[in-house]
Amino acid sequence: MEHNISITELISLELYLGSISFIIGTLFFIMILQKLRLKKNKNIVICYFANYIFYNNNIYYSYYLESTL
Repeated sequence: MEHNISITELISLELYLGSISFIIGTLFFIMILQKLRLKKNKNIVICYFANYIFYNNNIYYSYYLESTL
């Protein structure tokens, strides 16, 4: 039995997994930075920008894959 999956399904799966990893990464960075005893507002700002970079790299890669079809 063959399992065929299209490129668009792979891209949508990648975007879904990217959003989940964004949430998990945010929680992880908040937990780590709180253990470093920094101010809470500073934690949120650092987490937001760190995860923004990783999440956008994932989206740009997906757009690149889609544009090569």
